[in-house]
Amino acid sequence: MPLKKNLTISFNLYESITTNPTKPKYLPSMNLTGFVLLIVGLGLTLVTTFKYFTNDHMIDLGSVEITKNRPHYLTWSPLVGLLIMGAGGIMLLKNNKK
Repeated sequence: MPLKKNLTISFNLYESITTNPTKPKYLPSMNLTGFVLLIVGLGLTLVTTFKYFTNDHMIDLGSVEITKNRPHYLTWSPLVGLLIMGAGGIMLLKNNKK
């Protein structure tokens, strides 16, 4: 019985890191998030346009149907990708400082 009295289990990662001074003061999930932001930012910097199509129904006469594929473009500036990469780099650098 005394073992159960002294045993405390914490399921909250942030609580266990901040209340236990022997553990390192970094969150592993921040490293993963920073790395993912770097990869997403690199992709957004290299690919700046996304093209997709929608079908517009022009004429519908019973069994005869005429449709037209209409292209749509989604564009963004490469600066968006650079900003996201910068945010990921800052997360990695701030989290790895001891």
